[in-house]
Amino acid sequence: MLGKYSLSSRFGRVLSVSREDERLLLFRGIFLMGVDVSVSLIVSYFIYKVITKFLVFPTERGFYCRDVQDLSSPLLPNSVSQTHLLCATLLFPFIVVLFCEGIIFLRFSPSTNRVQRFSAAVVTLYVDYIVCFLLAVIVNQLCKCAVGRLRPNFLSVCNPQWEKINCSSGETWIADAFCRGPPKAVKKARTSCPSGHATASVLAMCFLIAYFYRIIPRSSINARIAWIRRFILILFYLWNGYCLVTRITDMWHYPSDVVWGALIGFVIAYVFFMRRVCVDYRKFHSVKGH
Repeated sequence: MLGKYSLSSRFGRVLSVSREDERLLLFRGIFLMGVDVSVSLIVSYFIYKVITKFLVFPTERGFYCRDVQDLSSPLLPNSVSQTHLLCATLLFPFIVVLFCEGIIFLRFSPSTNRVQRFSAAVVTLYVDYIVCFLLAVIVNQLCKCAVGRLRPNFLSVCNPQWEKINCSSGETWIADAFCRGPPKAVKKARTSCPSGHATASVLAMCFLIAYFYRIIPRSSINARIAWIRRFILILFYLWNGYCLVTRITDMWHYPSDVVWGALIGFVIAYVFFMRRVCVDYRKFHSVKGH
């Protein structure tokens, strides 16, 4: 994907003809890595904001009077905040890849152009992950806006003007709740399905599984890497389960919202990282012509 066009990827294809100080090469690699990752994140954030603020809007659906109780859950704080979610699904995978690739290139990789190939391997993989993350989030947001399902706490956020609503019968359809709540919060309360937390967390989990079992060369899996793999995956399984369950217990989503969100994350991760043989990433672990 796009990772192979990064500065670090090009840096990794340049063969050194002189014995350049490895520390200087490492400095260059870290600098290019920082540029590539920063640009990718900034561009992705810009694309996401443009789409969500100017191009797509939630469908404003009404509700039946019989559903009032189901839509009146209290507005509770998120057990997994957005900052927490982004750290776990964007920062944590980067740290894992950086750490594991560092061990691989330090202990198992041929010394020729080792620093350049290390930088290229990390960035090529991680930039592609950012692209998949952006794609998953956009698909999730498009589905949210198209479905327009009201969250369980919709009425608590909306704070409707009940004096303007006639709920004499449970079969009465309320097209407009005359919300007095903040417009931004009300808009968010109309995007229950699918769960964005579920999409992001399952995508990250599947990416880590693919990284440890399909991208890292088997020849590099020693006892230390195997222990790290086991520890990280168990830790992430537990966190992922906590994230999914609390979306329901915090009353921000229905169980089906979480299932659909998780499915989006799994499908995108499967297509881009789990199904195909990751030749583009493995090539940096070997040196041709030496």
